[in-house]
Amino acid sequence: MGPPPAKLPVPVATAGLGGTSRIWEGLSRIRKRPRAGGSRLGFMAIGSEDDPWDEEMEPGGSMRLRQALIPTLACLTSLLPAQDSKARAQALVKEAVAFAKAHGKEALLKETNQGQGRFHAKNADDLFLFIYDMKGVCLAIGFQGQLIGVNRYNSKDPDGKFFMQEILDTAKTKGSGWVDYKYTNPKSGKIEAKTSYVEFLDGWAVGCGIYK
Repeated sequence: MGPPPAKLPVPVATAGLGGTSRIWEGLSRIRKRPRAGGSRLGFMAIGSEDDPWDEEMEPGGSMRLRQALIPTLACLTSLLPAQDSKARAQALVKEAVAFAKAHGKEALLKETNQGQGRFHAKNADDLFLFIYDMKGVCLAIGFQGQLIGVNRYNSKDPDGKFFMQEILDTAKTKGSGWVDYKYTNPKSGKIEAKTSYVEFLDGWAVGCGIYK
């Protein structure tokens, strides 16, 4: 009879909930361990003394196990960067709202618009904040400062979606939420799918977007 079906250890099976660090931490702890007699190999379970993989395997069994695991990890890894970016975007907005409540709305505008400000992008890979009033006028943005003062209420994406109106409506009617649309990625110069998280702050829409 062949080896029993392999089970994914809990940290790997749930890694999508915890971010990329848990996958790589777990991978770094997988290692071969000689078994009695030295003729067969087992795997040390990830993060557990009870080894669900430490079963005696037929020759080649450990290799088949690794081959079966690779597609699963690749799938999880491909999804995690987007999940991490969404969490970071949401955290940045919440930090900004908390900052405004503690130091004032004008201080938030300053920290967003100034090049070395707390909420201004320091490089092309940084997330940045945007702030609009309910008329669609850009009050602050942590990147592409030429948009400050521009009324973008009627801005549409390539599919004709009035994304700014939806951003403002989401903030005003729901208090917070995500808005999907298409936008030119300044890093690639291409139109890409984008999603922005926005919160309402005393007549303002404070948000942060990421490319999918």
